[in-house]
Amino acid sequence: MASQLAAINTNLEDGRFWVRIPDHLKAAYRWRQRNEAAQGFRARSLFIAGIYVFLSAGIYQLMPEAERLEWLSLYGWVGAIILMLALLTTVSRWHHWFPVYAGIGSAVAIAISIVASGLAESALANQLTHAAIMYAVFIIYPLVGLSFLTATLAAWSGGLVGILGTLVADGTPNWEVLLRSYVGSSLIAMMIAYTLDMSHRRNFLQAAALSLNVERTAEYASQMTELSFRDPLTGLSNRRHFEQSINLIWQRNQRDQRPVALIMIDIDHFKIFNDTYGHGEGDQCLKQVAAVIDNAAGRPGDLAARLGGEEFLLVLPDADTEGAVKVAESIRQSVWSIGIPMPDDEVVTVSLGVAAATPSHRMEPTTLINQADEALYQAKRNNRNQTQVFSV
Repeated sequence: MASQLAAINTNLEDGRFWVRIPDHLKAAYRWRQRNEAAQGFRARSLFIAGIYVFLSAGIYQLMPEAERLEWLSLYGWVGAIILMLALLTTVSRWHHWFPVYAGIGSAVAIAISIVASGLAESALANQLTHAAIMYAVFIIYPLVGLSFLTATLAAWSGGLVGILGTLVADGTPNWEVLLRSYVGSSLIAMMIAYTLDMSHRRNFLQAAALSLNVERTAEYASQMTELSFRDPLTGLSNRRHFEQSINLIWQRNQRDQRPVALIMIDIDHFKIFNDTYGHGEGDQCLKQVAAVIDNAAGRPGDLAARLGGEEFLLVLPDADTEGAVKVAESIRQSVWSIGIPMPDDEVVTVSLGVAAATPSHRMEPTTLINQADEALYQAKRNNRNQTQVFSV
């Protein structure tokens, strides 16, 4: 995520003249650009058609009568192209091909406009048809919705085909007027299209960067929430998480009248171990014991927590005393079998206290915690490395 955001920011900063889309976003950008272009053309098609009809009617009225029908028979195809493009954009599954059919349609419209101009016989008709060329140019670049490069390719290739078509049809291109109308309007329209395309690219990248920032913020928030519930050394739940969880477990099992068991665990003579080998080895010892306890919390709903120092606690929802004792003995034997050396040639061991009860209105979770703690201290008073069960 960080590398993607860096690539976007770099492209935004370096995109003074051309905003490049990073490779990992190209497919998404193409999909968005084509869909927005197709939908935009459909929304603007009535406006484009309205200008076409208004311009065509004006040219037709001013055109010498002898040349009207010939001009209209050619320029009428431009209206057909507008209608065809509008119909194609109503089919969403064809939006992917919008640059293709809109680009071809635009090129053909330019070519028809130039051929119609080249075949005009009178000077007036020639001047009027160049207005139609300018209309086609200014529609193709800013309004059709093609990208800058696609619009440029369509407009200039259409112009070339139109000039060749004029020569093939024995027409006479008016180069001076073409330079002013077609070339001049194309350069102006290209600048407009370029500005719009760069703005669209920049907006897309800014939206992508914002989305990544939101995702990263959410990820950081999730990580911070997780860290606030985790002991940083062992990865077990911390005291805060344990206190919140035990209350929820207690309420649920009180409602369902199912037991809850607690196992309080303490590393025997840990202070001696820590003072002898140092805090680094002490931390490693805590991690190894925590891993054993975490492994014992094998069922969904079991909760292993480090309360502080060398003291741990395991919550076993739906477990009775007998089941909790089996888990406690498994932990004790597993810690002993690791064989972490003690200064007196012995190995690290743990003492465990077990308490279990079915929650009721007369009993709080703290009562069960205190009972497990009392059983733990009974185990420590009885020479440690053993499991004791709370009994009244």
